[in-house]
Amino acid sequence: MKSRPLVTRRPLIGLVVEGTIEYSALPDFIRRLGLRATRPACLHGQPVEAPTEVLVSRHLAPHVRAQLLEGADYVWIVIDLESRRIDADEFCADVLGKLIKEIARTESDSAARRLRVAICDRTFENWLLADPKGLRRCKLIGRDLSKQVRCHADGKDAITILKSAMSRGVRYHKPVHSSKLARYIRVEDSNVKLCSESLRTFVKALCSIP
Repeated sequence: MKSRPLVTRRPLIGLVVEGTIEYSALPDFIRRLGLRATRPACLHGQPVEAPTEVLVSRHLAPHVRAQLLEGADYVWIVIDLESRRIDADEFCADVLGKLIKEIARTESDSAARRLRVAICDRTFENWLLADPKGLRRCKLIGRDLSKQVRCHADGKDAITILKSAMSRGVRYHKPVHSSKLARYIRVEDSNVKLCSESLRTFVKALCSIP
């Protein structure tokens, strides 16, 4: 009698995201990386002017607790840097540090160790610029953005760049086009050098999950 091959359980990733575009796009990114995702929790925007403590305690922590209750092995918070006058890595460390303290206080230390934060620098559209060659495969895009991105998508005015690159007769409309464009970003292809350091860091961290 042949023994059945062992089935490796893929980690379940809980997501707390900023908007409906990330809600649609990020679970697909995660599946293409060989992981599973819960139904994301959506902030529907964030209080950019508020202190980090307010962002964490009032807006992020309740959604994180809900994702932990869903049985997520890890909970990823993915939000935009937006117009903050702070380095993305510094903002990420600030959010994660305060969130770990909050969840350790109300849940447990083990729950807090399962938290991760990724910051889109500056918006999710910058992650769409991360693979200019991939974007060019989409009929919505009318020209190659490689020279304009120049292997550094983070920090750019990504929305203006995307608007200028749309095919003739197509006007960029975030709710309609962003999730469609995200399908062409080849996060799963190890041969693709993503031009966004913040997206590359996110993908690398996901791929390193045991």
